[in-house]
Amino acid sequence: MKLLALALVAIPALSALAFAAPPYRFHMTGAQLVRDMLAEPGEGLNAFRRERAMGYIDGVADASVGLHWCPIGKPVPHELPYLVVEEVEKMKDKLADDASALVLSALGKLYPCRPGGAS
Repeated sequence: MKLLALALVAIPALSALAFAAPPYRFHMTGAQLVRDMLAEPGEGLNAFRRERAMGYIDGVADASVGLHWCPIGKPVPHELPYLVVEEVEKMKDKLADDASALVLSALGKLYPCRPGGAS
């Protein structure tokens, strides 16, 4: 009876370990984002890479506005992706990390939220 109870507990636990999701692997590093954003557009796929980097930054910005960065009362220039990449580029020791976290950090530095509220 004890063996059966042990098996009923152990089998689900072991199967959960066997089917555990692999660790999250981010899609773009800070170094890739900087490289793609600053690539000379006339060469090879660089124009495509720059557009992808701009879209990446725009997506992170749209998903986090009011939470991690607050442009309330400040104009957001159309050059925002370039401003963000300039800030990301300064994070030399973190360029191998997830680009989205670096973009959030840059946006927060450029457009900080007030303590106690988003605006």
